[in-house]
Amino acid sequence: MLHKSSSYSLDAISSGMLGERDSVVFVKIDVEGYELRVITGAIKTIRAHMPLIEVEFNPMTTSRKDAEKILTSLYALGYVTFSEGKFNFDEPKNVFFVNDKDTNLVSII
Repeated sequence: MLHKSSSYSLDAISSGMLGERDSVVFVKIDVEGYELRVITGAIKTIRAHMPLIEVEFNPMTTSRKDAEKILTSLYALGYVTFSEGKFNFDEPKNVFFVNDKDTNLVSII
């Protein structure tokens, strides 16, 4: 028997679950090639809360074009990046995106 699964954007989930005093502080994205779709579906939440974001970039599942779109989109919102070692598109790498106004986290980087 096949079961259907549903998917919802982070924007849809957060708008239905968060109260006025709630905030999103961390988002981890490890979705095997669907990273750009996740970012697109979370853009309102990201703009509103500017959480720390961790994205796994894997050249086997994420195209260079999509990775560049993600980087461009998040840089435009005021994020800076941090990763262990050199970041390139040749090997899997977790990259952290930090709000450039979050001086506590930026100073650690």
